[in-house]
Amino acid sequence: MTPPSLLPSIVCRRQPADALAQNVTGFFILAGLTNVPFVYNVQTIRDGRTYCTRIVNVTQAEGEGICFTCTCSFKTAEDSPLDAQERIDLWDTYDVVLKGTNPEDWEEAPGMDVPWYITLLYLPSPSLR
Repeated sequence: MTPPSLLPSIVCRRQPADALAQNVTGFFILAGLTNVPFVYNVQTIRDGRTYCTRIVNVTQAEGEGICFTCTCSFKTAEDSPLDAQERIDLWDTYDVVLKGTNPEDWEEAPGMDVPWYITLLYLPSPSLR
């Protein structure tokens, strides 16, 4: 059985190799049955030069209808003359302040969307971190 949490990896199989997930917006509509496999129906909405969009409906063979539906968009890298932001290494730039510290050493700031913090919060076992 493939749970809906694996949705991005399933949909990514239908994208150009260099396209990365840009946005996923979805809704759980019906409860699923834990003993029945999920069926993923991926429909191509648009394949553009830079963006492609898919709609995914997740059903179950013995279910009453769509359990989960979402729209996924993917974006390929592009060169732009407007890419003017300077790339800096924050650890080097702020070495005086950050030297000898780890992210866990700082006070919590839950309003920030920091990937390592999210991983720390939601992985159930330290062995998975």
